[in-house]
Amino acid sequence: MRGNLRRALVATVAGAVTIGSMMVAAAPAPAAGYRAPVASYKIADPGVIYAGGQWVTLATGAWDTARTISTAPEADGPWSLSSHTLLTRRPGWASSTDHSVWAPSEVKIDGTDGTKYVVFYAAVIAGETSKRCIGSGVSTSPTGPFVPRDTPISCIAGHGAADPEPGTINADSTIDPTASYVTIDGENRLYLLYKTQHTAYVDSSGNKHYYSTIRMARVNIDSYATEVLGDSHQLTERTDNPIEENPVLVQRGGTFTLFTSVGGYTLCSYHTEWRQSTSIWSWPATGTPLSFPSGTNTCGTGDAQVVPGLPTDSWRIFFSGRYPDSSSDFMLYVGTVTWSNGTPAVYSIL
Repeated sequence: MRGNLRRALVATVAGAVTIGSMMVAAAPAPAAGYRAPVASYKIADPGVIYAGGQWVTLATGAWDTARTISTAPEADGPWSLSSHTLLTRRPGWASSTDHSVWAPSEVKIDGTDGTKYVVFYAAVIAGETSKRCIGSGVSTSPTGPFVPRDTPISCIAGHGAADPEPGTINADSTIDPTASYVTIDGENRLYLLYKTQHTAYVDSSGNKHYYSTIRMARVNIDSYATEVLGDSHQLTERTDNPIEENPVLVQRGGTFTLFTSVGGYTLCSYHTEWRQSTSIWSWPATGTPLSFPSGTNTCGTGDAQVVPGLPTDSWRIFFSGRYPDSSSDFMLYVGTVTWSNGTPAVYSIL
């Protein structure tokens, strides 16, 4: 649900209730046919980690408002908003007037200076009105706030980025960052995946058609993900609509699975697809829609992050769906994922 046409999802919600010191939306009344979410307030583009004995979810919002970080003891809740802002201040490379951040996610890094949590997010570049690049920040807590770094980690336009995305054409934006650990030849490595979006052409009716790619770069664990090792590489491309975005990489044994979101985020047909490969740099040209159980009814199954669950060896999927109707805000849904002969499927919705 990312891309240059997306509005910033930071509007206030009527009918608020108090959770601690935070005001959050009261649970909406059930809508016929649509499943109720696990959280009673808006959570869009969930970036998920289990840390410190709790689930932590980051969401699209603004870096200076306390509506982007949520926690829960269990995946199905109860979910509560943190009073922390995402960042402690404006990043030096980012816009001073547009404070929105899209699709933040985080990763835990155990380094020589102890355990730290690194957040990745897309923000508008200083001097631009909509063009975004990927920034990062660091905290000793999974719930932040994160101290931003003053250069982006990945940006087509450069701006001092460790990953200037060599070989790409000028893009509308670089967005949707997610970092994943994998083990290759016995070595633990960390990779940052993201999306680039380009306006391919405008048709005779004035509709924009987009060219989107999924790219990946290896980041240096010892630098707490400030350094990029080698060049980034393109994994997939869509030369026309539908857009493909929100990449998430999962490893099980010697097989890698790449999850992406496909379609228009405004539509209930927005969904998650998957590909598999034994090489992280080579993937099938197209994906397969991820199977969900009948009766899911969440008005969209995109913006998904698949993560190890509890107990050990179980898997969870956190994703966005509109509720209580197709024009409403994106809310948080959670499902269990099974792997039948290595093929992923959503077995149930919590």
